[in-house]
Amino acid sequence: MNRLLCVLLALVGFHYSQSQNLTQQWASSHAGFGDNSDKFNALIRDVSGNIYAAGFTMRQGNGKDFLLVKFNSLGDTVWTRTYDGVGNGNDELNDLAFDNAGNIAVTGTAKTDFGKDIATALYSTAGNLLWLQTYDYTGHLDDYGVKVATDNAGNIFAGGYGYNGNLNNDYVVLKYSSAGVQTSIGTFNGAESLDDEIADMAIDGAGNIIVTGKSKTSSKRDDYATVKFNSSLVQQWVKTLDQASKNDRATGIWVDAANDVYVTGRSSNGSDDDYVTIKYLGASGANGWSSPKLYDSNGDDHALDIAGNANQVVVSGTKFNGLQKDIQTIAYNPATGAVLWSTAYANSNGKDEDVSHVAIGPNDAVIITGTTDGSASAVTDKNILLLKYNGSGALLFTKINGGGSNLDDNGSASLVDNDGNIYTAGALVLSNSMKDAFLQKHDAAGVHQFSKSYNGEGEFTDKAIALCSSVGFIYSTGYVYGYDEDRNFCTIKYDADGNKVWVKTFNGPDNDTDEPVAIAGDGSGNVYVAGRSKNIDNNYDVLVIKYNANGDTLWTRSWDGSLAGDDEAQDMAVDAVGNVYITGISDGESSLLVNNDYITLKYSASGALLWAVPYNGNGGADDRAYAIALDNAGNAYVTGRTWNGTDFDIQTQKYASANGTESAFATYASNLGDDIPVKIKIDNSGNVVVAATSDRDGSASTNRDYLVIQYNSSGVQQWAKLYNGGGTGDDDVSDMVVDATGNVYVTGGSDLDSSATDNVDYMTVKYSSTGTELWASSYNGAASESDIAYALAVDADGLVYVTGQADEGMPLAGNNNAVTVVYSAGGSQLQAVNYNGTLSGTDAGSAVLIDNASVYVAGYGSYSLDAQKDFLLVKYGTPAGIVESENMDLLVYPNPCSQGMHITVPGQGAAEVKVYNQLGELILQQPVVDNSVINIGLQPAGIYFIHRLSNNLRAVTKLIVQ
Repeated sequence: MNRLLCVLLALVGFHYSQSQNLTQQWASSHAGFGDNSDKFNALIRDVSGNIYAAGFTMRQGNGKDFLLVKFNSLGDTVWTRTYDGVGNGNDELNDLAFDNAGNIAVTGTAKTDFGKDIATALYSTAGNLLWLQTYDYTGHLDDYGVKVATDNAGNIFAGGYGYNGNLNNDYVVLKYSSAGVQTSIGTFNGAESLDDEIADMAIDGAGNIIVTGKSKTSSKRDDYATVKFNSSLVQQWVKTLDQASKNDRATGIWVDAANDVYVTGRSSNGSDDDYVTIKYLGASGANGWSSPKLYDSNGDDHALDIAGNANQVVVSGTKFNGLQKDIQTIAYNPATGAVLWSTAYANSNGKDEDVSHVAIGPNDAVIITGTTDGSASAVTDKNILLLKYNGSGALLFTKINGGGSNLDDNGSASLVDNDGNIYTAGALVLSNSMKDAFLQKHDAAGVHQFSKSYNGEGEFTDKAIALCSSVGFIYSTGYVYGYDEDRNFCTIKYDADGNKVWVKTFNGPDNDTDEPVAIAGDGSGNVYVAGRSKNIDNNYDVLVIKYNANGDTLWTRSWDGSLAGDDEAQDMAVDAVGNVYITGISDGESSLLVNNDYITLKYSASGALLWAVPYNGNGGADDRAYAIALDNAGNAYVTGRTWNGTDFDIQTQKYASANGTESAFATYASNLGDDIPVKIKIDNSGNVVVAATSDRDGSASTNRDYLVIQYNSSGVQQWAKLYNGGGTGDDDVSDMVVDATGNVYVTGGSDLDSSATDNVDYMTVKYSSTGTELWASSYNGAASESDIAYALAVDADGLVYVTGQADEGMPLAGNNNAVTVVYSAGGSQLQAVNYNGTLSGTDAGSAVLIDNASVYVAGYGSYSLDAQKDFLLVKYGTPAGIVESENMDLLVYPNPCSQGMHITVPGQGAAEVKVYNQLGELILQQPVVDNSVINIGLQPAGIYFIHRLSNNLRAVTKLIVQ
């Protein structure tokens, strides 16, 4: 390369620009296939033709709420009732029945102060709530209401199951008077005092209650367990069924006019499952048939529901034909158990069917409700299925109804009136991917009469959580909701114009919550995403995914410390050669008590697990790792909390890169209350910095403060600083960064006014490398309500970018916006940029990234009238002026140049010069005095940007090197 002298000159009227304003360049949203679930689980019909359907609806900020809807005979909605339990938790109705006065009794599960409890309520026909009672069983953990029944005296019986004091489930049956007073309780704890769970319940003509379900034994298998209680819930008899010392699970019960009991379900024969149906005499529980009735197709056969009348007992479920599940329905003679007829239904696509409900109508007609797959492709497209057979098992008609979304619909319940009209309830996924509660009617001939849906106001948030850049592209990860899958990993690659290059989602094996926490690139275009994923045992595993630049999944790794507990990633770091370090929590023991340990893992770039090291603090109590950082040698530093017997301390551990050898690096104990870390960073001098929230006065609820601690490379504490924003108000840290000179920046939320009113503001604090507080700046949204900062970034010029969620006082309540605040290096607020997706929704920034002269904010935005929140990425204009500025009175010549680069700085007082390459990388940073000459040496051909900074003012020009 030739060498040429390039001289930077300034005119006498030197012009500066103050902190170039952020301007939005683009905003990109991404909506998942969110399951905005509203669903009916059960329905009943009165003598006037009114229909009552019960289930749940998703409401904004509430999760699931009780849903009870009354329809008239035409399907028009008469009234709708919802109920939200304590703490906006999940509440769901599972069953309903009429009492002797025509009121509607419902039962299900509601969130209370004790967790999930059995909830039972009574509504009038006008929709008035007459009473609601919740019941917390002896273990004070989650309890579930399954079925409800009423007697002729107006008493209401709710059946379900709950945790006992030994942390195992028992059958629980509750009796309430018509006024809602609990008068009796009946329970069943199996012979081996393990888990017992009710599946179904019935009441006979004498007011006795019979329940059935499964009861676990010490060999970890389930047996049928059927229990009869009298009307006072005194146990009359218990019958269990164990066919082959394998799993036997009852699923349905029916009681005939003679008060005899019929139970069906599935039973393992040692190689696969069979239908098993049994009759018990009501008086004694003795077998009413000579033996249980089996159906075996030589594959897995699961009986799912049962119904009957004087002429037949009908069982329906699924059989596996070697390729897919078909519906198998069998009718038995009630007196002898002889098979009257047996028939199968398989759709033409060669895909799966399922059964949810069986009903018997006039003339012994049998109605089956369930699902069928409407797609011949590999993608599932379940539709609501309705089958009608005559009394001899001949198929009269098949009705299939899909929501038009090519997603999964399901029928949950059905009933038949005296004229043979059929009502089906469940959930239908419409074209906008939202699941609505659904009711349809067909007449006796199968002619469609009406379809009605209920679309609640529920909100499913698709949210970006973290950002990274790699080789000129931006990557964002977070979660989106998938139909019947809860949260799924979602990772998106964007180009500079905001176009989505690819979108990748991950749904774990349990179709439940899969949620990332971190993303990082390796400089070669690969990106790594880490988080947690539900396994088939309904426990969380650590999950890591590596994608290449094309979005191909190079590998996926899950780590399960024990099937008995949850394992979750909390943070991730990637070294220069693509090794992945993850830290998080692991519950490695089988009790229901929380007893987590740190877990730190290292994977090679090819996905090989190199080491996994747990940390169990003193006392074996709850230890949780929160953050990880790497030094230049690849050693990992993990910070978290550990229990000292009284409160939580901050425990930081060091792990050797080569083999994970662990050493205790540092402990911080205020001895006043809980100290909970949030972030850990390592500065350019090898010091380790931890940011935390500290309960400095020992109070459980107030006066939390920011805490920043610096240790040297040997773990010796250099300084610790507390920041208290408002006397007794809470200050909670969300994020921390350390700049190139060791300055420390923390941000979060601070209750500055110390009043009882919740009025949290953004609060950002800057410390020097020696712990001196340089400045503290707050941001209060226009509404003076709660404003919380979630993330910050600092550019090479010391400008600070803080993003979060602020209430800007828009016309509609609850309209928080994603607000990004820019501070100068001296802490002065230069700008507050407001992103508002819609006038009626909530928007928030979760992460902020400075890359290639732009600021990117990721989070979620609200775009639709139903308050659906979508994945969001916003790009703002250059923060540090790494583009040519206009009207700057700043000259460089010759330009272009093609030899060695020298810069001459004319006299304009104390200043600093910075040189950036085209990627925004800092090439040189140097203080200057009057008429300085700076030699930055040989540089590759390309575009460079020259900055002169003085008192937070900036002059910028572009230089081309050939």
